[in-house]
Amino acid sequence: MTADDFWQDVSQTSRPPVLLPDIGTFFNQDVALALTMVKAVKAAGARYLKGEILHDAEICLKTDLTE
Repeated sequence: MTADDFWQDVSQTSRPPVLLPDIGTFFNQDVALALTMVKAVKAAGARYLKGEILHDAEICLKTDLTE
């Protein structure tokens, strides 16, 4: 979905307001918990989920990846 598609979807006055659930780094490096949170948000009917772009992946994941 492009940013344009997203805006067209959320700006429709006939739709309910868009709430952006944010899992952010709240899963504390537990990827299974993050997946559980995403599934719960989807099951609750959310069409979108907010996350973050991190400059330091170690904030939320134990990894050797570099930017």
